[in-house]
Amino acid sequence: MPVEEKNCPQMDSCEMYEIFRNSGALGTWKAFFCKATFENCARYKLVSLGRSVAPNLMPNGELLGSAKKTSP
Repeated sequence: MPVEEKNCPQMDSCEMYEIFRNSGALGTWKAFFCKATFENCARYKLVSLGRSVAPNLMPNGELLGSAKKTSP
């Protein structure tokens, strides 16, 4: 019996999904957050609360392109 895939209801309007969709290297993110456990996605959680979402917010809550700097 095939398992039914559940997709995030925000996929069509999600800026991050566009990045994932166009990058094979990010396919794991798409498979995990957009096509399976989208309820765990930081972006989905904010949208569900009616809050705005930073365009570079990753599904795990980190910001894309922000490097953590440590003191020497």
